[in-house]
Amino acid sequence: MKQFLSLLIISFLLIGTQLTAQIVETHEFGEINTQYFVYAQGTSWEFAAENNMTVENIETKSRLAAYNPGGTFHIEIRIEGNLVANWDQYVSSETFMDYFNSKSVSVALHEGDLIEYRIWGGIANNAVGALTGISYVKLSSSGLAIEEHNDSYWISSTNYPNPFNHVTTIEFSLKQDAQTSITVFDQCGMEIKKIIDDHIKSGEHKVQFDGSELAGGLYFYTISSGKYRVTGKMLLIK
Repeated sequence: MKQFLSLLIISFLLIGTQLTAQIVETHEFGEINTQYFVYAQGTSWEFAAENNMTVENIETKSRLAAYNPGGTFHIEIRIEGNLVANWDQYVSSETFMDYFNSKSVSVALHEGDLIEYRIWGGIANNAVGALTGISYVKLSSSGLAIEEHNDSYWISSTNYPNPFNHVTTIEFSLKQDAQTSITVFDQCGMEIKKIIDDHIKSGEHKVQFDGSELAGGLYFYTISSGKYRVTGKMLLIK
Protein backbone atom coordinates (compact mmCIF):
# COMPACT_ATOMS: atom_id res chain seq x y z
CA MET A 1 0.00 0.00 0.00
CA LYS A 2 3.05 2.19 0.26
CA GLN A 3 3.95 1.76 -3.41
CA PHE A 4 3.89 4.99 -5.37
CA LEU A 5 5.48 6.80 -8.27
CA SER A 6 6.48 10.44 -8.00
CA LEU A 7 6.40 12.65 -11.08
CA LEU A 8 7.77 16.17 -11.27
CA ILE A 9 7.33 18.92 -13.88
CA ILE A 10 9.23 22.18 -13.54
CA SER A 11 9.41 25.05 -16.04
CA PHE A 12 11.35 28.27 -15.50
CA LEU A 13 10.69 31.86 -16.55
CA LEU A 14 13.19 34.63 -15.94
CA ILE A 15 11.33 37.80 -14.91
CA GLY A 16 13.43 40.81 -13.93
CA THR A 17 15.64 39.72 -11.05
CA GLN A 18 13.52 36.72 -10.12
CA LEU A 19 13.41 33.16 -11.36
CA THR A 20 9.84 31.88 -11.36
CA ALA A 21 9.34 28.12 -11.28
CA GLN A 22 6.12 26.47 -12.44
CA ILE A 23 5.96 23.30 -10.35
CA VAL A 24 3.67 20.27 -10.53
CA GLU A 25 4.42 17.39 -8.16
CA THR A 26 2.41 14.18 -8.66
CA HIS A 27 2.45 11.13 -6.39
CA GLU A 28 0.83 8.00 -7.83
CA PHE A 29 -0.20 5.05 -5.67
CA GLY A 30 -2.16 1.79 -5.76
CA GLU A 31 -1.83 -1.22 -8.04
CA ILE A 32 -3.61 -2.46 -11.14
CA ASN A 33 -5.84 -5.48 -10.46
CA THR A 34 -5.63 -4.90 -6.69
CA GLN A 35 -8.60 -3.75 -4.63
CA TYR A 36 -8.30 -1.84 -1.34
CA PHE A 37 -11.55 -2.12 0.62
CA VAL A 38 -12.57 1.16 2.25
CA TYR A 39 -13.81 0.87 5.84
CA ALA A 40 -14.66 3.39 8.53
CA GLN A 41 -11.15 3.16 10.03
CA GLY A 42 -9.68 4.34 6.75
CA THR A 43 -6.78 3.52 4.46
CA SER A 44 -3.87 5.86 3.74
CA TRP A 45 -0.80 6.32 1.59
CA GLU A 46 2.15 8.56 2.49
CA PHE A 47 4.73 10.36 0.36
CA ALA A 48 7.75 12.60 0.93
CA ALA A 49 7.58 16.01 -0.77
CA GLU A 50 10.27 16.58 -3.38
CA ASN A 51 10.17 20.39 -3.61
CA ASN A 52 10.04 23.68 -1.77
CA MET A 53 6.91 25.38 -3.09
CA THR A 54 3.70 27.18 -2.21
CA VAL A 55 0.95 24.72 -3.12
CA GLU A 56 -1.93 26.58 -4.74
CA ASN A 57 -4.00 23.66 -5.99
CA ILE A 58 -4.46 20.05 -4.88
CA GLU A 59 -6.04 17.50 -7.20
CA THR A 60 -6.79 13.84 -6.58
CA LYS A 61 -7.84 10.98 -8.80
CA SER A 62 -9.45 8.01 -7.07
CA ARG A 63 -10.74 4.94 -8.93
CA LEU A 64 -13.73 3.88 -6.86
CA ALA A 65 -16.71 1.53 -6.80
CA ALA A 66 -19.43 1.38 -4.14
CA TYR A 67 -21.43 -1.49 -2.82
CA ASN A 68 -25.19 -1.42 -3.46
CA PRO A 69 -27.00 0.94 -2.86
CA GLY A 70 -24.01 3.30 -3.02
CA GLY A 71 -22.28 5.42 -0.44
CA THR A 72 -19.97 8.31 0.39
CA PHE A 73 -16.18 8.10 0.39
CA HIS A 74 -14.41 10.66 2.55
CA ILE A 75 -11.05 11.80 1.13
CA GLU A 76 -8.54 14.06 2.84
CA ILE A 77 -5.04 15.34 2.19
CA ARG A 78 -2.71 16.21 5.06
CA ILE A 79 0.73 17.84 5.00
CA GLU A 80 2.85 17.27 8.09
CA GLY A 81 -0.31 16.08 9.86
CA ASN A 82 -2.29 19.24 9.05
CA LEU A 83 -5.53 18.90 7.08
CA VAL A 84 -5.24 20.98 3.87
CA ALA A 85 -8.01 19.58 1.64
CA ASN A 86 -10.96 17.20 1.94
CA TRP A 87 -13.92 16.01 -0.12
CA ASP A 88 -17.04 13.86 0.28
CA GLN A 89 -17.36 11.78 -2.88
CA TYR A 90 -20.70 10.02 -3.38
CA VAL A 91 -20.44 6.91 -5.55
CA SER A 92 -23.50 4.99 -6.76
CA SER A 93 -21.93 2.60 -9.27
CA GLU A 94 -20.62 -0.88 -8.54
CA THR A 95 -18.35 -0.47 -11.58
CA PHE A 96 -14.95 1.11 -10.95
CA MET A 97 -14.70 4.64 -12.31
CA ASP A 98 -12.23 7.53 -11.96
CA TYR A 99 -13.36 10.37 -9.67
CA PHE A 100 -11.48 13.68 -9.71
CA ASN A 101 -11.48 16.27 -6.94
CA SER A 102 -9.70 19.63 -6.86
CA LYS A 103 -9.29 22.43 -4.35
CA SER A 104 -7.51 25.80 -4.34
CA VAL A 105 -5.27 26.26 -1.31
CA SER A 106 -2.28 28.26 -0.14
CA VAL A 107 0.05 25.93 1.73
CA ALA A 108 3.82 26.03 2.22
CA LEU A 109 5.47 22.75 1.23
CA HIS A 110 9.10 21.92 1.99
CA GLU A 111 11.20 19.13 0.58
CA GLY A 112 10.86 16.09 2.83
CA ASP A 113 7.47 17.11 4.27
CA LEU A 114 5.07 14.21 4.80
CA ILE A 115 2.06 14.20 2.44
CA GLU A 116 -0.80 11.85 3.32
CA TYR A 117 -3.78 10.71 1.22
CA ARG A 118 -6.48 9.13 3.39
CA ILE A 119 -9.83 7.64 2.41
CA TRP A 120 -12.56 6.15 4.57
CA GLY A 121 -16.27 5.35 4.62
CA GLY A 122 -18.88 2.82 5.68
CA ILE A 123 -20.05 1.88 9.14
CA ALA A 124 -18.16 -0.30 11.62
CA ASN A 125 -17.00 -3.43 9.74
CA ASN A 126 -19.08 -2.74 6.62
CA ALA A 127 -17.00 -1.31 3.78
CA VAL A 128 -18.52 1.44 1.66
CA GLY A 129 -16.73 0.08 -1.39
CA ALA A 130 -13.22 -0.21 -2.76
CA LEU A 131 -10.40 1.64 -4.50
CA THR A 132 -8.38 0.03 -7.28
CA GLY A 133 -5.85 0.78 -10.01
CA ILE A 134 -3.52 3.77 -10.08
CA SER A 135 -4.71 6.87 -8.26
CA TYR A 136 -2.78 10.07 -7.58
CA VAL A 137 -2.33 13.23 -5.56
CA LYS A 138 -1.22 16.23 -7.63
CA LEU A 139 0.12 19.40 -6.00
CA SER A 140 0.75 22.44 -8.16
CA SER A 141 2.03 25.98 -7.86
CA SER A 142 1.39 28.71 -10.41
CA GLY A 143 4.77 30.22 -9.56
CA LEU A 144 7.47 30.10 -6.91
CA ALA A 145 9.65 33.21 -6.77
CA ILE A 146 13.26 32.32 -6.09
CA GLU A 147 14.99 35.59 -5.34
CA GLU A 148 18.51 36.47 -6.41
CA HIS A 149 19.84 37.20 -2.95
CA ASN A 150 22.95 39.23 -3.90
CA ASP A 151 23.69 41.19 -0.69
CA SER A 152 20.95 39.62 1.44
CA TYR A 153 20.71 36.16 3.00
CA TRP A 154 22.04 33.13 1.22
CA ILE A 155 23.15 29.66 2.24
CA SER A 156 25.29 27.18 0.37
CA SER A 157 25.70 23.62 1.57
CA THR A 158 26.97 20.18 0.69
CA ASN A 159 27.73 16.95 2.50
CA TYR A 160 30.55 14.49 1.96
CA PRO A 161 31.00 11.66 1.52
CA ASN A 162 27.66 11.08 -0.15
CA PRO A 163 26.68 8.23 -0.24
CA PHE A 164 28.15 7.62 3.23
CA ASN A 165 28.60 4.81 5.69
CA HIS A 166 27.86 5.86 9.29
CA VAL A 167 29.31 9.41 9.29
CA THR A 168 29.07 12.32 6.83
CA THR A 169 30.18 15.95 7.09
CA ILE A 170 27.71 18.74 6.31
CA GLU A 171 29.54 21.85 5.16
CA PHE A 172 27.61 25.11 4.90
CA SER A 173 28.26 28.80 4.43
CA LEU A 174 26.23 31.74 5.77
CA LYS A 175 26.45 35.26 4.44
CA GLN A 176 25.08 36.85 7.62
CA ASP A 177 24.97 36.02 11.32
CA ALA A 178 21.61 34.41 12.09
CA GLN A 179 19.72 31.94 14.23
CA THR A 180 20.40 28.68 12.42
CA SER A 181 19.21 25.12 12.71
CA ILE A 182 20.10 21.90 10.90
CA THR A 183 17.51 19.12 11.10
CA VAL A 184 17.61 15.62 9.61
CA PHE A 185 14.44 13.90 8.33
CA ASP A 186 13.71 10.45 6.93
CA GLN A 187 11.88 9.78 3.64
CA CYS A 188 8.49 9.97 5.39
CA GLY A 189 9.23 13.46 6.71
CA MET A 190 9.75 12.34 10.31
CA GLU A 191 12.33 14.34 12.23
CA ILE A 192 15.35 12.16 13.10
CA LYS A 193 17.71 14.61 14.78
CA LYS A 194 18.34 18.32 15.22
CA ILE A 195 22.10 18.73 14.78
CA ILE A 196 22.31 22.49 15.43
CA ASP A 197 19.93 25.11 16.83
CA ASP A 198 21.96 28.19 17.72
CA HIS A 199 22.98 31.67 16.64
CA ILE A 200 25.73 31.08 14.05
CA LYS A 201 28.16 33.66 12.73
CA SER A 202 28.62 34.26 9.02
CA GLY A 203 31.25 32.27 7.17
CA GLU A 204 31.99 28.60 6.53
CA HIS A 205 31.08 25.88 9.01
CA LYS A 206 31.23 22.08 9.27
CA VAL A 207 29.24 19.62 11.36
CA GLN A 208 29.19 15.84 11.39
CA PHE A 209 26.12 13.64 11.23
CA ASP A 210 26.42 10.12 12.65
CA GLY A 211 23.92 7.67 11.15
CA SER A 212 25.38 4.54 12.74
CA GLU A 213 22.14 3.81 14.62
CA LEU A 214 19.88 4.37 11.59
CA ALA A 215 18.73 2.02 8.86
CA GLY A 216 20.27 2.49 5.44
CA GLY A 217 18.35 4.67 2.99
CA LEU A 218 17.70 8.21 1.80
CA TYR A 219 17.65 11.06 4.34
CA PHE A 220 17.18 14.82 4.07
CA TYR A 221 18.83 17.64 6.00
CA THR A 222 17.30 21.11 6.16
CA ILE A 223 19.31 24.20 7.05
CA SER A 224 17.17 27.13 8.24
CA SER A 225 18.96 30.43 8.79
CA GLY A 226 17.06 33.65 9.36
CA LYS A 227 14.43 33.84 6.62
CA TYR A 228 16.15 31.41 4.26
CA ARG A 229 16.03 27.63 4.02
CA VAL A 230 17.74 24.95 1.92
CA THR A 231 17.42 21.16 1.86
CA GLY A 232 19.93 18.52 0.81
CA LYS A 233 19.79 14.78 0.27
CA MET A 234 22.16 12.18 1.67
CA LEU A 235 22.24 8.42 1.13
CA LEU A 236 23.23 6.16 4.04
CA ILE A 237 24.61 2.82 2.89
CA LYS A 238 24.95 -0.17 5.22
